[in-house]
Amino acid sequence: MNKDLAVRAMAYKALHSAAARTSAVWRDLIWLTRNETDPAVKRAGVWGLFEASNQHEVRDFLMSLAFDARQERDLRLEAVKSLYRAMAYSETRRPMIALGFNEREDETLRVAAILSLSAIAGTEVSRAIEGHLRNPDPEIRSAAIKAAGGGNQPEILNFFHLGTKVDDRHISPIENE
Repeated sequence: MNKDLAVRAMAYKALHSAAARTSAVWRDLIWLTRNETDPAVKRAGVWGLFEASNQHEVRDFLMSLAFDARQERDLRLEAVKSLYRAMAYSETRRPMIALGFNEREDETLRVAAILSLSAIAGTEVSRAIEGHLRNPDPEIRSAAIKAAGGGNQPEILNFFHLGTKVDDRHISPIENE
């Protein structure tokens, strides 16, 4: 990636915190991401929307990318990851559960969808995790085991670009980028 594209990608990611607080930011970030031509920068725009995924319009945009088979796999994966904070919403949770079970989908997407179940609890989620624990595929079973452990695991926090805490110091997800 050339320097200009790398700077633009980091700028999109750096907006994650502002997007969570300001509708003008997430609206602009959706527009920029929708119109972006470089795949890596487009993924960065999706990354930047993760903290605003509780907003209906952001959630709809991310869902449209995550579940559109015409999109590149890495963009879909980033959209799945950016929907982690929206898992409490049934319009996010139910399609994610279905994605985890869809054997026609790429395994990487399925694993991410299963890991996203770590965000919430409940009978529906527990049943889905139990179903994945019986899957013969070791990657699927491993994801289910991790999801059953909840969302406070360092691996889960890093995968879904959530901040972590080390020695009582908050580490922003942007520091890993």
